Amino acid sequence: MEPMTMMAIGSAVAGGLQSIFGGKAQAAAIKQQNEQALRNWMQANSQKTINNSREQFQSAYQTAQQLKRNSTIMKAAWENQWEAKQALDYRTGYQQSQLSKL
Repeated sequence: MEPMTMMAIGSAVAGGLQSIFGGKAQAAAIKQQNEQALRNWMQANSQKTINNSREQFQSAYQTAQQLKRNSTIMKAAWENQWEAKQALDYRTGYQQSQLSKL
């Protein structure tokens, strides 16, 4: 074989090997980028989920606290109304007893 032919064959073989190994390296780099992108996406969405859960908990807690306050206010209003009715009944009874003595 002539030296030029040997060089051409050697160059072709070297180019093919470079292409094969270059393709594997590129595929590995792409795979690593995809894995990093997935990790970033999972971290970002995990944080969003945590934030949403925190907001939902705070909202539910605030609603429960407001219901407790409303319940206390309604109970106080009912007790006030009950006391007013009892006082009215007492006055009415007293007045009727006084009028019956006349």
